[in-house]
Amino acid sequence: MTKAEVIIAVRHEPMRIAGRLVDTDDRVEVRYPWNDTVVGTVPAGRAEHAREAFAIAAAYQPKLTRYERQKILLATAEALAARKEEISDVITLDSASRRRTRSMKSGAPSTSLRLPARCASATTAR
Repeated sequence: MTKAEVIIAVRHEPMRIAGRLVDTDDRVEVRYPWNDTVVGTVPAGRAEHAREAFAIAAAYQPKLTRYERQKILLATAEALAARKEEISDVITLDSASRRRTRSMKSGAPSTSLRLPARCASATTAR
């Protein structure tokens, strides 16, 4: 990919806290390292957002069985594998890596979810 080939639609992604979309007026620009073009924006999270997220995580009590967690992890891994090319494009914009490298990186998330899915079915704790 050359500098001339890059045509980028800038997108904004809100953060998520406990599954809820959270946005702020302040933004952090995400830049394409190859030519420093803005490719997106994300909310500038504040300490209150981190405190809220940690408080929710600390109070969390799982309600799903091991089997249900395993099914979710495997379905997520499959969904990520199906979107490998789209993920590859985002990785390129984030890191300006070559196609071969980004293809390997884009497969990593789905692979990374398969091991915890197997472990979820093998553990004895709920």
